[in-house]
Amino acid sequence: MQYDNPAGRLHAILTELIAFPDQSQARDAWGKVFRLPKGELGHVLAEKVARTMLLPYEAVAMLNDDHPELHDVSPSWVSRVVSGLISHNVHGTMETLKRHVTPDVLVDLRMTAAMLQKGSRRKLLSEDNLEQIRVKVSDLLAEVLNSDIDEQVKVYLVRSLRKILIAVEEYQLTGATALLENVEQMLGHAGVDAEYKSFLVDTELGKKVLDTLGVAGNLMTVAVGLPQLAMSWQALLA
Repeated sequence: MQYDNPAGRLHAILTELIAFPDQSQARDAWGKVFRLPKGELGHVLAEKVARTMLLPYEAVAMLNDDHPELHDVSPSWVSRVVSGLISHNVHGTMETLKRHVTPDVLVDLRMTAAMLQKGSRRKLLSEDNLEQIRVKVSDLLAEVLNSDIDEQVKVYLVRSLRKILIAVEEYQLTGATALLENVEQMLGHAGVDAEYKSFLVDTELGKKVLDTLGVAGNLMTVAVGLPQLAMSWQALLA
């Protein structure tokens, strides 16, 4: 079972990493875990490793929010995982990380993930769902770039659609929340920008934007266990 919370995401990443032999090149192992092409094993990989290092703290913060009675008790896996990530050299081998992140540490981490997931209706998006969003948003972005719509509307759309694509790429680290927030921001912007609202309602490209956001948003709301967005944005644009 997989869990859509920081501990669950960290558990999934570390489980894949420690499956590599001790003498495996760490850089290659991390790249494979994040499905990165060889050409992105520089700053892109560095950003993802740095983002992974934040997950233990996010998991503890969420645990404290959900279970304040445990705020003075740190899960046993935290110090081991943090020490392992800090001492790990991505230009070396996997041995340094595996020395700290052992199977028993992963068991403890999984227990935290399960505790955070209990009572939650959040679900993980499938690779097919993510690819569906990626393709639809990428195609829409290309169409917007080639359009002759108002320049301010175009700039807003391009920036916002690129944020959604980044959130898709970061899903392994951030889950569905970042994706949903970007979709909601694009829909909510119609409430404060009359020209943008008119574009969405009165043009074919605008309707395609709404259709794409609707598909992405509904997948997101299912993932986070919320009602679908369709009625909300229809009311907003009425």
